[in-house]
Amino acid sequence: MEENTSITKENIFNEYSLINLSTISGGDIIDISILKFRNNILTERYSTIIKPTRPIEDAVYETTEITKQELENADTIDKVMPRILEILGDSTILSPNGKTTRAILDYQCKKLGLKINNLYKDINDLPKEEYNQMKTSVFNLLYECIGLATKA
Repeated sequence: MEENTSITKENIFNEYSLINLSTISGGDIIDISILKFRNNILTERYSTIIKPTRPIEDAVYETTEITKQELENADTIDKVMPRILEILGDSTILSPNGKTTRAILDYQCKKLGLKINNLYKDINDLPKEEYNQMKTSVFNLLYECIGLATKA
């Protein structure tokens, strides 16, 4: 899997999904959050905890603040991944670890017989102007959510 180098300002900022996920050893996703934007406007928000297929170490509970009960009551990846793919659609995946995030999603999809074709990019590799546009959109959203009048 190679990083798509044909990502341009136009296709990143037409529709993109910011993804943050937590995993355990072996590649199981235990938590995923997605903010999907079209033309820098939030169109969808999704966050869920995912029940892993293997036992996890106690340290994971401390670092993620996810409880054992939350994981036990959560849906498994086979139930969650189709929803994740539906949300992502054709959007570009942006993540602080774009290549790793995409590899984890690829791995989980392959295990389930699904496929993900989204372009992806590491946020840290974006040109300064595009990074600042994306950051401003996210900060404006955060300000709106917590009720502050001043925007970035």
